[in-house]
Amino acid sequence: PGENATKLNAAWYSLQSETPMIKLTNTATGEYKLYEGTQGTDVETVTDNGTTYNLIPCKVTLTDLKENTAYKYQYYVNGAWSDSYDYKTQSTDSFSVMYIGDPQIGASKGQTVEGVTTTTEYYAMNDSYNWYHTLNNAVKANPNLSFILSAGDQINQTKVSKDSEKLEQQIEYAGFLYPSELRSLPIATTIGNH
Repeated sequence: PGENATKLNAAWYSLQSETPMIKLTNTATGEYKLYEGTQGTDVETVTDNGTTYNLIPCKVTLTDLKENTAYKYQYYVNGAWSDSYDYKTQSTDSFSVMYIGDPQIGASKGQTVEGVTTTTEYYAMNDSYNWYHTLNNAVKANPNLSFILSAGDQINQTKVSKDSEKLEQQIEYAGFLYPSELRSLPIATTIGNH
């Protein structure tokens, strides 16, 4: 969410230096607006199978959003426009918020599964699968949500110092952010102890 109902903050990672942009189209009028943002300097470096990636944070704030309006948006990442996604604003007088806590992707670490070779990625995938279905069902049961508020512990990995821990942390965040509902429903998160 943004600082008020007319604004919306968006964030993602890019693998290259570029101007972050979002193209927002009002589906009823066809009118569109291009928003530009900034890339952060707090670049996250992760290594996966010997290849190093620099994850550059991109941030854009959308403004002048109207209530009860359907939009389509695309974001610019790695030199190309993304697919088009739906976003609908809700009423500002009467709205619904979903409160969640402890998705904690990666928390099943240490649980044994007979006949399965478990790895850090296995636990993140297992928890991501369950989170995906839990969120899907909750959103279907509450179709007029304005946004989600998470009380913390989105992932399990806390402080990281080694490259392998950084990769694990990014895998867990990818699992948390994977559900398609999060492409059309804003989420405000707080930091837990994980």
